[in-house]
Amino acid sequence: MGKADYAQFYDYGQMIRFSLNVRDRKVWASLKIREHQAGAEETLLSAGFPVDYDSFVNALYERTKQFLEELETTEHA
Repeated sequence: MGKADYAQFYDYGQMIRFSLNVRDRKVWASLKIREHQAGAEETLLSAGFPVDYDSFVNALYERTKQFLEELETTEHA
């Protein structure tokens, strides 16, 4: 409904985490990737970057719609 100002998506072990913060139609995307190294410290890749609100929301909607259509096709195959 467009009321949230924060969203976070991650895999089961939170090794890959993607988050979005929205404030006054400004969107900040953040990506964190963790990798365990045997006998060493954990490796962490982290990046944050601004994204255009309208372009991002429109692209997210279109990609989600496309994903659902492909999923429906796969389920019926």
